[in-house]
Amino acid sequence: MGGNVLSIIDTKSFKRVGEVTGLPGHSNEGMVIDHEGKKLYGVTSRAQMRLESFDLNTRQLIARWPLPECTCSSCHSPGRT
Repeated sequence: MGGNVLSIIDTKSFKRVGEVTGLPGHSNEGMVIDHEGKKLYGVTSRAQMRLESFDLNTRQLIARWPLPECTCSSCHSPGRT
């Protein structure tokens, strides 16, 4: 699958306890874990514009949705790509 790797850190010991592989591209705009702690949702780089969902138990991609292109001025200001 390739791509980036997200390290999973134990917040009590601050040790790396696992990873989620296969994150696309070279940057992700944002990530959030659901309130049950079972899924990770991430927005990929602006070039790819997708929302992806990962199962944190299996560490596998379980869903992918395309996002519409943003037309707001902050996304299209000078220096933003």
